[in-house]
Amino acid sequence: MNQELAIRKFIIKTLLLFTGLGAVCTFLFIFFFPSHYTHMVPAIFGYFLVLNIIVFRALVKMQALSFAKFYRNFMVLTLVKLFGSFLVFAVTIYFNKQSAIPIIIVFFTLYATSLALEVIEINKYMRKITSK
Repeated sequence: MNQELAIRKFIIKTLLLFTGLGAVCTFLFIFFFPSHYTHMVPAIFGYFLVLNIIVFRALVKMQALSFAKFYRNFMVLTLVKLFGSFLVFAVTIYFNKQSAIPIIIVFFTLYATSLALEVIEINKYMRKITSK
């Protein structure tokens, strides 16, 4: 599997996952928690969408490295993603204190699901590369 095809497939899977999560989120906010909706929710989805694509693309481009270097770079990228996301999270909460709880729930749900998708897809990609 070439790199561009893997990246395209990841983008499609990420868009499908985020569309599903967005639909669930919209349903919950419209029917159960309308007073808790904040206009930051779509921005959080956009942030994680872009961040996931950038990180996955970087990981795919690094696949030619030795396992130790790839693993180290993966951990560094994950750590940068974690602290960068925490910084964005803290700023978002600071400016939207009245909507803190929904932002926290959406933010951490998206962080966890996007990280899981990223790990699953990079593992699949690396298995296909090493099996050839």
